[in-house]
Amino acid sequence: MARSRVAVLKTNAKNVVADYGKLMDMAGYASTIKKDAETCLRINISWHVYMPACSTTPWQLDGVVGKMVADGWDPTRLVAAQNKTVVVDCRV
Repeated sequence: MARSRVAVLKTNAKNVVADYGKLMDMAGYASTIKKDAETCLRINISWHVYMPACSTTPWQLDGVVGKMVADGWDPTRLVAAQNKTVVVDCRV
């Protein structure tokens, strides 16, 4: 049975993007996600109606994508997606 790993790190505005990469390493992401697989990054795009803990922030997405690319993931195989259950207009 697979086990989940949780990582916690205190951060600040100056370090938050890089700290997402540290969190990913602490959680062992590289041993879980295959580099040769197309990878979907699920994004909640409710930025214009920000809801803490349920909206993907731009710096969070930047940190995750930047870390994966720096660690050798092919950026053309990283797919950002959201589903149609979002109650906001993505064009807004």
